[in-house]
Amino acid sequence: MSPNQLYQYSILSALMHGLAAKETGISIADLLAHGDHGLGTVASMNGEVIVVEGEMFHYPVSGAAPRRITADDVEGETLPFAMVTFFQPSMTRYLSSLSMSTLDTSLAPLLPDRQNSFLAIKATAFFNHVTVRSIPAQSYPHEPLSVLSKRQTEHTAECIAGTLFGFWSPEYSMGMSLPRSHMHFISADKQAGGHVVDFETETTDNKVKLEAAVMDEYTVRVPSTAEFHQESLSSGNPTELMAAEGAE
Repeated sequence: MSPNQLYQYSILSALMHGLAAKETGISIADLLAHGDHGLGTVASMNGEVIVVEGEMFHYPVSGAAPRRITADDVEGETLPFAMVTFFQPSMTRYLSSLSMSTLDTSLAPLLPDRQNSFLAIKATAFFNHVTVRSIPAQSYPHEPLSVLSKRQTEHTAECIAGTLFGFWSPEYSMGMSLPRSHMHFISADKQAGGHVVDFETETTDNKVKLEAAVMDEYTVRVPSTAEFHQESLSSGNPTELMAAEGAE
């Protein structure tokens, strides 16, 4: 694929219906053929995944050290949901500070000028704190994300260097992806990471590197399994989806 084309496997509302079996997912080799930066989850939604510079890491709910997942994984790992792109920034800014609350305004002029496009976002900095969450594995088949999120675990890392990567999705994408910003984190030493709930960088002299790219091509591949097509999937309840993803 060409740079800055968004490739997505499955849809977020499928996770809300608990469709996360290993047999439903995409292989690591197939996914990495479509992007070198991205995010997702593993089978049974057992933790969070980030892809940066072509390397994929899985952060389990326990907060234990992550594991790197490679295309030749002997266990045949798959991802039931993922979004990736070959990231090539079209905007780079150096900021004195950045936080969850200032992320959108810091992306100007891409926001609001391109608010109905998808954006890839990457921020590299030293953080005062980063709060991440991880979802536990399903305890029974088709256990929905909305139920799992009530057992999620949050961890806060303080005074830590690392990278945020994720996507801005337009409001009309509700149910396909998570509208607005959806970010995952990986520390510089690769030992901490997960789905970002909150963050704030240390105030420095333009040491925060914020990069972004507009993506006007959006490809979604849906699973072909009988499980995925067993019932009709809707975009779901926006309030429940946003709450499940920690974006209330």
